[in-house]
Amino acid sequence: MQGLKRILTRPESKRSMKNKQLLERIQRIHRDTHEIYGSPRITESLPKNEKASRGRVTRIMRENGIRSKTKKVQGNDQFKSIICLWQTNCFILNFNLF
Repeated sequence: MQGLKRILTRPESKRSMKNKQLLERIQRIHRDTHEIYGSPRITESLPKNEKASRGRVTRIMRENGIRSKTKKVQGNDQFKSIICLWQTNCFILNFNLF
């Protein structure tokens, strides 16, 4: 019982406190960027006084269910490309991929 009591009454570690502060900053950046930024961009967006590695940011995001939005690609059978020359003539080209 003596070991359990020590574990339960132990003060929070410095790393745990910094991880909580980092989580708050990650959540703020994620919300401000409309949930588009993933871990690499969030790592770059951190202020210099709160720098953390990409792996640490990734782990904190994963543990708290923070994910970036991804774009859905539709129509795998054709690829449409719009090429504008001199902003007056626009051509739509169809490329058959399959």
